[in-house]
Amino acid sequence: MSRSIIAGGLVAVKKAATLYISILLSYTTRLMSQKTAQVAELIRHELAAIMARELELPAGALVTITQVEISPDLENAVIWVTVTPEAQAGVVYGLLRDKRTELRHLLTEQVKLRVAPKLRFRMDKAGGLVVEVERLLQEIHGEKK
Repeated sequence: MSRSIIAGGLVAVKKAATLYISILLSYTTRLMSQKTAQVAELIRHELAAIMARELELPAGALVTITQVEISPDLENAVIWVTVTPEAQAGVVYGLLRDKRTELRHLLTEQVKLRVAPKLRFRMDKAGGLVVEVERLLQEIHGEKK
């Protein structure tokens, strides 16, 4: 066989291998992001139930978990919460921060994961913005009548 045919064959094999690896990495990444999304939703659901059952919130306070972001290694989770009324947000945030180790322990009893994620709570300001926009829209609607 001539060297040019062999060289051309090697180039084709190299391109095919590169394409295969690219497809495999894309598929693996997609599976991992589906897995982390499923774990995040499971954590959101279970943690909401645990918080409702175990936390003594200030009178009239309502806490909603709006989103859970989890790292690809499943070791860290950021829990985004809204608090109604907003005046209670500081007290509730302090309570969540103080109880995060206990909440993590209760979560690992409910959700069987290889690694128990460290919980970090963050206030989601979007909830307050939605309420403000709704109030402004009602105000504008009331002026048009």
